[in-house]
Amino acid sequence: MGIYIQGYGTFSGSEPKDIADRLIDSARRWATERGVQELFYAAPLDAGAWISIYPPAGGIAFEPESGRIAFGTKTSVAGPGYHAALVDLCDWLESDLGVRWHWGSGGDDTNYAVERDLDKLCDAFLDQIIGYSEFHRDNVEPGELHALNLSEGLAMDGYEGVATPLGPVPAQLLPNVPDSLDETEALARRIFPWWSPTFDQEFWINSLRALMWTEVEWRAARTPWESHVHKAALELGMRLRPSLDADLSQAVDELAAISPDKETFVAPSPMGIGYLRRRRGFFLPGPWRINLPGYYIEQAEDDGTTTCLWFGNEEIRGSSFTITPKDSGEEVWSEKLVNEPTHEANGCIFRLQPAAKHSISCDGFFDAFAEVQTRSKDGNIQLLILSLFDTHENLIPRLAEITQRVWFDEPSSGSGGVGQ
Repeated sequence: MGIYIQGYGTFSGSEPKDIADRLIDSARRWATERGVQELFYAAPLDAGAWISIYPPAGGIAFEPESGRIAFGTKTSVAGPGYHAALVDLCDWLESDLGVRWHWGSGGDDTNYAVERDLDKLCDAFLDQIIGYSEFHRDNVEPGELHALNLSEGLAMDGYEGVATPLGPVPAQLLPNVPDSLDETEALARRIFPWWSPTFDQEFWINSLRALMWTEVEWRAARTPWESHVHKAALELGMRLRPSLDADLSQAVDELAAISPDKETFVAPSPMGIGYLRRRRGFFLPGPWRINLPGYYIEQAEDDGTTTCLWFGNEEIRGSSFTITPKDSGEEVWSEKLVNEPTHEANGCIFRLQPAAKHSISCDGFFDAFAEVQTRSKDGNIQLLILSLFDTHENLIPRLAEITQRVWFDEPSSGSGGVGQ
C-alpha cells in the first residue's frame, strides 16, 4: 500500500557529460528558489545523483543513461505536498537542463504530474488514510505495535499506539474509519508531515518533528548524511524555538548537547522524541534480522558477507550460511557447541559458547559466539554465526540477551506491512 511516482525523461539535446553535477546544481538552485535550502542534500552516484529535498523521506536516485533519465520513489511516506514538490522539481529540471518528462506513460499513481489537480492529489492521500484505518481495524490486535510510512524495522518497541513519521498517534484513531472529509483530513495531517504545498509554519514544525523522530541517531554524526540531518534539525530548532512545544524543544536541546567527537559514546535516554534512541531492526546477512538500539553503527565487512554493529566497546558481528541437511531432523553445530544446551527464541534454536576468551583478532578484547539456526521453507538449515566483542570477560549473559533478539525473516510473496 502506498503512493509512488516514477519519472522517465529524455534530453532534448545530447546528454551533458557532467550530468550528475548539473543535476545537483540545478536541484540545489530549485531548493534555494523555493526557500527549502536547509533541507536539501545531494551526492553524486556512480551513474547519476542522489538528491534529497526532504530528509524524513530519504533521497531519490536520478539515473541518466544513453540520453534518458529515470527516478522513482514512494511519496506517501511524506504527503501530497512532497509529491507536488517533486513534480515541481521535475518542471524545473525540464526548464533548466532540457529534460523532457514523459508523464503520460503512467508513472504517477495520482496522475498529478499530468493533470496538476491538487485537490485530486490530496484525495488520493485521503484514500490512503481510509485504507490505513480499514487495514488496522481488520488486521491489528489491541495493544499490538504497528507502524505507518516508516522504513522497515525503524520502530520496533518503546512506544505506544501507531508509529508514524510525526511520532506515535493513539491506536484508537486508526480502527474507526473517519465519517467525514474533515475528520479524514485531520487524521491525515497527524500522519503525513508534508500535507500542504505551502511552506508555512506547520510545514517547518512538522519537518523538524519528522526529522527528530525518524532520522536523528542521538550520537555524534559519522557520515555526511548524518551531519546534514543534525545541521538541518539544529538550524530549524533554533529558528522555530518560540513556536516549539516542550517535547520538541527538549529534543532540540538534547541534540545540541551531543558531543561532535566520534570517539565519545554516551547512550541516549530511551525516552523522548526519536525512534533511533529506541531499538530498531537491523539487517544481518541473509534473511536474518536483529533488534538493537538504533544509535548502533552499522558496517559491512568481508565483501558484504559480515555485518558489524557496534557502539563504544561493544561490537556484534553476524555471518550466515545455508546448509542442506542429510535428513529432516538433523541439527548442525560447530565442534565447540556440540555438547552445549539448546535454547529457543523467536522460532529459532541457538547455542552459546560457555565462556568468553581473549580475542585473537582484537587486542585487549574478549569475544564469544553463538550459533542460531532454523529451517527455511525449502527444508534447508539456515545458520547464523553471531559473535560478541567487548573489553570485559563476562560476555555470555549479554550474548544470550542479544541472541534472543534475532529472528529469521524469510522472504515471502506478500507485500509486507501497510505503509512500509
